[in-house]
Amino acid sequence: MLLFINLYGDVFRNHHGNFLLAFAHNLPFVSILEPELLAVLKGLELAWTRMYTKISVEIDLAATLRLIQFECKDTHALFDTVRRIQRLVNLDWLVRFDYVFREVNQSDDLLAAHCLSHHSDAILFYEIPYFLSLSLKVDAAGTWFNRTS
Repeated sequence: MLLFINLYGDVFRNHHGNFLLAFAHNLPFVSILEPELLAVLKGLELAWTRMYTKISVEIDLAATLRLIQFECKDTHALFDTVRRIQRLVNLDWLVRFDYVFREVNQSDDLLAAHCLSHHSDAILFYEIPYFLSLSLKVDAAGTWFNRTS
């Protein structure tokens, strides 16, 4: 079995794009989908405990979105994680999933890299970390990324 050190992180912003909180985790995984799904799960859990009522989740891996929104067979290795996400989604709140290009999630990648560089398993930020401020400003400005093949 091949083992990867994968990182995942998420940024919470309000409907105006203002920073609310961010988190990052550094854990071993055996697939590329696992950190993506765990980021969604952890983000939803944090949002629920903070009593947010309308959530928009941006996902940059189409396979992750398919597993969450469509049937995930109970034989799938990540079925339990997907089922936990689906149960959270079905609680009394509004959760919307949007597919975005990878470039849009630069802040998540910066969070994860920061976690790894500080040899930490998990970090939670309640204020904008210095290394995220430019990325968040670019995102809030609605900067477009031209994708060419």
